[in-house]
Amino acid sequence: MKSIKEYYYKAFGLTWKSEFQIPEFVTINSIVKEPDIIINIGKVPQNLTGNVTTGIKHQLSENKFLLNMDKIARFYVSNGKKITIEPVSRVSKKDIRSILITTILGVVLNQRNLFPIHGSAVEIDNKAILFSGQPGAGKSTIATALSLKGYKIITDDISAIQRIENKPYVIPSFPSIRLWTDSVENLNLNNYNFIRIRKGVEKKRVIAKNWFSKNLAPLTHIFIINTSNFTLFKIEEIKGINKFNYLKNNTYRVKFINGDENKVSFFKHLTMIAESAKVFEITRPQSPFNVESLIQLVEKHL
Repeated sequence: MKSIKEYYYKAFGLTWKSEFQIPEFVTINSIVKEPDIIINIGKVPQNLTGNVTTGIKHQLSENKFLLNMDKIARFYVSNGKKITIEPVSRVSKKDIRSILITTILGVVLNQRNLFPIHGSAVEIDNKAILFSGQPGAGKSTIATALSLKGYKIITDDISAIQRIENKPYVIPSFPSIRLWTDSVENLNLNNYNFIRIRKGVEKKRVIAKNWFSKNLAPLTHIFIINTSNFTLFKIEEIKGINKFNYLKNNTYRVKFINGDENKVSFFKHLTMIAESAKVFEITRPQSPFNVESLIQLVEKHL
């Protein structure tokens, strides 16, 4: 019987044992006897049982999650500890990873009560500065631009928040960043080995270890970026109950949080972050995207 090759990784402060290669993660060159998370290739249940919430492509119970991605794979996550992947035939591993290290990763973090915000974080003066917003707002672009100025990226696209002495800390993820094609060109990064995330998606990914930090950092500022048709930048500090709402709206895959215990933990994290970090809303011109002006605006409010 052919033995199954196993790979060991580190990401978000967690150890992973996987039957599936994840080159974006940090490789561990030794066997981990008790990994935090195990990824298997195998059969996935058709349905969840018990108190189940059902969506178009997913089923969700308190600590179980089932996702059916047509033409790619079916994914099953349980208790933040195990992921089972059932690929469709002839699907590319790159397409599977594009779901695994985004949506499925967000589910794992939520199940482990590591609050994930949809955003990228950069270490500035030993503090975590987080940039959130909708896709295309410029989260990864400003993080990359700051890294080119010598700052270190803590995480891209998903920022997992850990509670330490009732203060929020951003956990370093893995040294990979995703950018839209126009951002790659505008930042003069065409010489880097960017790879398209998957067929039909204009976003590209590059592994850049030198750009990334390996350190936990206290979260002190969150900048939520929006775009508009106006020509001027605008910034406003968010205070009071509005902070709570802005944070909730920028939680990564918030609709996949289920179960009383998980919801209580979620709202405790929201409250902790709202009490500890300053939150600003930035509205920038949709076009052109002047990342230098955006950086200058951020620096004035640190």
